[in-house]
Amino acid sequence: MSGYQYIKNVQRRKEMEAYKEMFFFRGTPLEVSCIEDGYILPPKGGVYENWQKGLSKPTMGVGGVVDATGEYVDFSATRVEHLVQLSALTRDRFGGKYDFDKEAVTYRDEEVIYCGIFWKQWGHFLIDQIVRLWYVIKNTGSDSKLVWLTGEKEENPIKGNYLEIIKLLGIDENRFEFVREITKFKKIIVPEPCFYPGRYYTNEYVQMLQCMIEHSLDKYEGETYKKIYFSRTNFSKNSIMEIGEQSIENIFRENGYRVLYPEKLKAFEMIAIVNQCEVYASMVGTVAHNSVFASDGMKQIIINRNRIINPFQFQISAMKQIEDMYIDAWEEPVKPISLDNLPGRFWEDPCFLSINDMFKKFCKDNNLMITFKAHNLGMSIRNYMKIRFYYFKVKYLRPMKKYLKGSKSS
Repeated sequence: MSGYQYIKNVQRRKEMEAYKEMFFFRGTPLEVSCIEDGYILPPKGGVYENWQKGLSKPTMGVGGVVDATGEYVDFSATRVEHLVQLSALTRDRFGGKYDFDKEAVTYRDEEVIYCGIFWKQWGHFLIDQIVRLWYVIKNTGSDSKLVWLTGEKEENPIKGNYLEIIKLLGIDENRFEFVREITKFKKIIVPEPCFYPGRYYTNEYVQMLQCMIEHSLDKYEGETYKKIYFSRTNFSKNSIMEIGEQSIENIFRENGYRVLYPEKLKAFEMIAIVNQCEVYASMVGTVAHNSVFASDGMKQIIINRNRIINPFQFQISAMKQIEDMYIDAWEEPVKPISLDNLPGRFWEDPCFLSINDMFKKFCKDNNLMITFKAHNLGMSIRNYMKIRFYYFKVKYLRPMKKYLKGSKSS
């Protein structure tokens, strides 16, 4: 089943094949930085403070750990290997120091373990945010506070399935502390990440996943399925940001796949269902990253929703020995001229999905029927109208708005 024959562009196909051949496993021991009299800097800038746009800027801003001499502790950053261009996926997530008055900060005479920055995004939680918890699991005798940074407004934003994941690792939430002002600690333990997106994964990360899987299977008493499709159609903003998935979902349903909505599942249910299936289909991105919980050798069908390649999925596939297949089911009503006009920017522009030639070829080659019930005319017309409105907005309304804004400032 594995292959990239359903990718539109030859160059993109070659790039994906190159990612498939990359070696991501790291066998060298992870390190730990122990910082005496260090400072923890909460996030500054980023999406929470209208950080200046630009791919060179960390998505979630600057902050982390600084030692007593003012040097930034690199393990406290959340970084990413820059494997792709013209995408927010090239941005580092978080990290970097900023100026502050050392005399004006709070001092606490205690040892803490630095966990990094938390924000509510499931895929990033799995590959960016839990990656220092390996140290907590290996040091069960410690009762040191687990320090998180966040820009979220809630007092404790780690809730729901985010919290369930951490509980599956046997970690007590009462140890959590969210540092929201610059604080100096007697000692800060900063574990090296056990998963570095685009660069490596480690045995420690695999062991964490296995711990979650085992505990989930022990708890789960529901039904499992050979073939599943995880849908995004029930997300509240999905009707605006992704147009056309309903038809694709219907085709998989009509061909024997169990359609599930991950946001309606508890973490342990989702983990058990993914782990026990033989074929897992979904859109690319966060929902596809759930294959970190797959059994080794699982088959995965990934629907591309735009031309941007997500290289981190290849890292997950290598780790779990997944037999993957990618399908370009996207259309571009406006051809990308520059980054500012690139359809499929997941932070602003919607993605347009369709039963195009590539998807039809996939269905034909894999004996999937495209029925009238799955792909009806009314749905096609609605999707077409949405696409045409978007084309009008990009071609006419945006330039007009930009022109009027310039006229007012001159």
